[in-house]
Amino acid sequence: PNAFAEAYASRDDAGIDLRHSLGAYLAKNAKVVDVVPGSPLAVAGIGVGAQLVAIDGRAYSSKRLNDALVSARRRGAPLELLVRNADYYTTHRVDYSGGPRHPH
Repeated sequence: PNAFAEAYASRDDAGIDLRHSLGAYLAKNAKVVDVVPGSPLAVAGIGVGAQLVAIDGRAYSSKRLNDALVSARRRGAPLELLVRNADYYTTHRVDYSGGPRHPH
């Protein structure tokens, strides 16, 4: 990440910027705040307001999400995300194997 991204990420209220990989910005609580049209998350049917609950069958954490992005690059298999949207839970297969990406 560039210096600006690192400085922002160090804030207590900072979310997770995945716009250059999965195509979304997540709040600190893993709720989707923004989705890039045509991005892997958008194509998988995950929209604003959804909350990531689990990644590849394991409870969500930002570290686990980053690890899954790294792993997806090696294995070339889609990510499996369990998502909560209001009172509904759904599983989405996200076709992405580019690893973590940051601007610059």
